[in-house]
Amino acid sequence: MHALSSRLRFRQLRLLIAIDDLGSVHRAAQMLHMTQPGVNKSLREIEDTFGTSLFIRSTQGLTPNELGRSAIRHARLMCASLGHMRDELDAIRRGQGSRIAIGTIAGGLAAVLADALLRFQ
Repeated sequence: MHALSSRLRFRQLRLLIAIDDLGSVHRAAQMLHMTQPGVNKSLREIEDTFGTSLFIRSTQGLTPNELGRSAIRHARLMCASLGHMRDELDAIRRGQGSRIAIGTIAGGLAAVLADALLRFQ
């Protein structure tokens, strides 16, 4: 499984999520603008990378097995993290990315801090 980091691609993570969400290779192919044989090939590559099947196949479609559920959960986290990274980088490019957290106790320091923050902007 050490090959995961070098062999697994972002589009494959999206594919796992799509199959889980839609329960069907056909519908996942449509959503991702891929062919059904292309989805099947990619899924085989993913399962080869993991060294095991990730889905239970039936006439009703695909259902993730225990390993599949774990892989999909992590795929969702990685995709969300990449989305957050993209959003943060976009905000920084627009000059909106800096954050600062300051705490103070009640008293005169709050007024001094307010003036300092106005100058900071």
